[in-house]
Amino acid sequence: MKTGNDRLVPLLISKTRITNFVIFKQFFRAIHTSIMSSLNAFLFEYQYISKEGRAHLHKYHYEGVDASVFSKLLQPFWEGVANRIPRNIAPNLITMVGFIGVLIALALTCWYFPTHMTDYEQNVPSWLYIVISILFFYYQTVDAVDGKHARNTNMQTALGELFDHGLDAIQITIQAYIMCCTMQLGATVWTYIVVIALYITGYILIWEDYCTNELRFGEYNSPTEAMVIVLVMLLSVACFGNSFWINTAYTGELVGIDWLALNHLFVYAGLLLAVSATVPTVMYVVQKAKEAKNDRLKRIGGVNGSLSSLFPSFFVVINYCGYLWVSEELYSVYPKTYLVALGCVSWYIQVCSY
Repeated sequence: MKTGNDRLVPLLISKTRITNFVIFKQFFRAIHTSIMSSLNAFLFEYQYISKEGRAHLHKYHYEGVDASVFSKLLQPFWEGVANRIPRNIAPNLITMVGFIGVLIALALTCWYFPTHMTDYEQNVPSWLYIVISILFFYYQTVDAVDGKHARNTNMQTALGELFDHGLDAIQITIQAYIMCCTMQLGATVWTYIVVIALYITGYILIWEDYCTNELRFGEYNSPTEAMVIVLVMLLSVACFGNSFWINTAYTGELVGIDWLALNHLFVYAGLLLAVSATVPTVMYVVQKAKEAKNDRLKRIGGVNGSLSSLFPSFFVVINYCGYLWVSEELYSVYPKTYLVALGCVSWYIQVCSY
């Protein structure tokens, strides 16, 4: 026969379970409310652009000079493509669709280079490099066409240019990664020299636009020339095999160098090209700042203000070079993680500094 206490035990257990269930329900409801309110604030209430910035958005007017040799050759093709795009399509949609091509190229590269970015001993198919070449040419075409379409339809905005340059910042890191895989540089310091050099070059070109409100490209240092170089690199591997870029380019004695591979020679040439693009750009901005004829330069503080806006980029470079110096394992074992982190930070810095 059950006593009174025996009868109370199941009731107490049941009541405890109900109480615990209610507590957990309230707890998860609180978490859900907190997450949703934070997400809502981040997406819809956070002031990404200041009131002063929003007031200046309608005053935006794109100014650019492109003296590129290859751009002049491709202008008729770009104009023809832009004129055939339906006018009801938003320019930002065109930009995003073009960037999808870069993501496909990245996915294919990661699939066939799953480890340390140097798989020339494996049979990577030649068609891979041809497909990636087509995807990069597609992206370059769309990148040139979206602005023309925006001006043709009177839909050009500062936010559209910001979106375009933001995706370009991500694309630079992806392009550098694919270049290093193609040249079989591997998870070495050579790879990070290429990535950081491209990052600095891209940042300074956009920095000039930020300071002078004018985007200028020279005869041989525009994104079109850079893309042509990448296409030649990819197609050379498709024609001559995966080990083409590790062939010896030089044997002898020159400043202590007894041999030099093609990929290392290319890196040296690329560094010279990057210096030839960035140094004149910095000098041009400083000269404009000294003249103080530009409203944008006056607003950001002249020479000191323009040069101080380079600090975020240099901070990123010094920081990531410090990581490489401190931990060899970081770039030898986790190269993709390192490059993804650098790409995300460079994108954020470039967009926020614009």
